[in-house]
Amino acid sequence: MAYTYSRMPWGLIAGWPTLDPGVQTGRVIDTTYTYEVNGESWFVRLAAPVGQTSGSLTIHIYVIAETGTADSWAAEVRNSAMTGGDDTDRPEASGSTLATLSGVDLSGSAGTWVSLTFTGLTLVAGNSYFIIVHNTHATKASNSLELQYRGGMDAILIPESAQMFRSGYNTVGWLGDPAVSVGSACCVVKFDDGTLIGNPFVDNSLHASNANDRGSRFVFTEDLLCSGLIHDVQNTLVSGVEINEAVGGANIATRVCNTNDAFENRGVRFAPPVTLRRGVAYDAVLTYSAASATHTVYDMGEAEGSVPADVLACVNFGNGTRGHVTGTTPGSYTLDKSKLSAIALILDSNPAKSRVLAHPGMAGGMVA
Repeated sequence: MAYTYSRMPWGLIAGWPTLDPGVQTGRVIDTTYTYEVNGESWFVRLAAPVGQTSGSLTIHIYVIAETGTADSWAAEVRNSAMTGGDDTDRPEASGSTLATLSGVDLSGSAGTWVSLTFTGLTLVAGNSYFIIVHNTHATKASNSLELQYRGGMDAILIPESAQMFRSGYNTVGWLGDPAVSVGSACCVVKFDDGTLIGNPFVDNSLHASNANDRGSRFVFTEDLLCSGLIHDVQNTLVSGVEINEAVGGANIATRVCNTNDAFENRGVRFAPPVTLRRGVAYDAVLTYSAASATHTVYDMGEAEGSVPADVLACVNFGNGTRGHVTGTTPGSYTLDKSKLSAIALILDSNPAKSRVLAHPGMAGGMVA
């Protein structure tokens, strides 16, 4: 799971509230590349959450555009800086490749996710690695891809995740430091045991202009107390905030917004906190008094049915059905798993157990 929960001064936050969405940005990789000699490459630097021995590793990357026929690509995995003399912004100086791919056909991939799979790769849990992708076409300048390295969520301030999972590009064969994203990498990595890490949201846009409710679906693995909700909208047309059961539409919490709630606070508190039961899908939504396009919606760059399964599964909270919801009737909202709203729940505690929560990406849960 990717960046599932984050600790804030006012509680534990589940979701992605933001007032400053990132900008979809890519780099055209169209020159000859040789490590520590010359050339352009795209990369992601990551701290491995698990170890593996002679296993597979798959990286999913989003392609913004294609020029010509991009039918010859290569990739490699390298150690990060290993000694005190290494530059920590670059892979291990004069280091060997841990795994390689060559002759990969990525033609016809503009506006889609592409997947590269390494085999026989050994990784040490906790160590940092670089996955580097480059163009090997004979005429690279006229047969190239623009690979995305910044995404719709990369301006969100989660310093730990940004430092431990950052993408970018290098133009001088790693003889100099790279250009990097300002936040978490826009790609998804799958390890041999099925562990996923990544940020699958490549872009963002405003909601369609209507008076529909809009928000996100949450499913948790433990009973939790929810004490509030944070959102990105600054508009007095926001009339309220609701949490409803996705099936049946039963209302769990409602807060009618006054002018200050809607325009300044960009969030509400529930007093007292409400219980969210494990395994139950909840829709946390904003309601509107009139048509408005306000509210940020993040997307994965392709329709739900076209997004690779690993990318679709690498969401940011919950363990079941989740995504962006919109509609007029609780219990009958339209769900799109390839999108997500800029909404987050403030989690207070776990009322039944000593741990705050547990989820697939955090064995044993967080200790209260």
